Amino acid sequence: ESRLIKDIQPHFNAVQKDDKSFPYLQLTTGEDFARVSITRQPMIEGAKLYGPFVSPSELRAALPLLQRVFKFRTCNLDIEDGDRSRRNFRPCILYNIKQCTAPCAAYVSKEDYAAQVRRFRQFLESKGSEIRKDIERQMKQAAVDLKFERAAELRDELRAIEGLQKRGLVGEHEQPEVFFVDPS
Repeated sequence: ESRLIKDIQPHFNAVQKDDKSFPYLQLTTGEDFARVSITRQPMIEGAKLYGPFVSPSELRAALPLLQRVFKFRTCNLDIEDGDRSRRNFRPCILYNIKQCTAPCAAYVSKEDYAAQVRRFRQFLESKGSEIRKDIERQMKQAAVDLKFERAAELRDELRAIEGLQKRGLVGEHEQPEVFFVDPS
């Protein structure tokens, strides 16, 4: 009976079926300001998927670290670039703790936010060395331009990226979009 249930998978028999699927990291592409989320039911269109991941808890633990470096949004708000009411919107706490650039409150332009998301995608697609070189170049340029606060922000981003890469190295047998976070 158990073998038949697993083979046929009757719709109403939930007792002997595993209803869980693997989690994915989903980046929406059909919005003006892309959103990042963890999902077990990925969107069919309008999203770039990374995964599947074996451990949902490790993925949930890695998301705030990635958000601290790349400052992407995770909220469920529908944000449009030309919406003037965004200027009156109060950003969430993630903006105050410097984990989001608050596109909901029009604190970042569409182009600057797209550049942040592009860097995030490059990191996920295992191009960390290119991102490191780019951040180092921007940091040196900011120091030359006497923008020391921006240079310090870039230095902190660089350190956080290096820390994330120590935690998650992609194995040869895995998909190029997949990264693994080692809890140690």
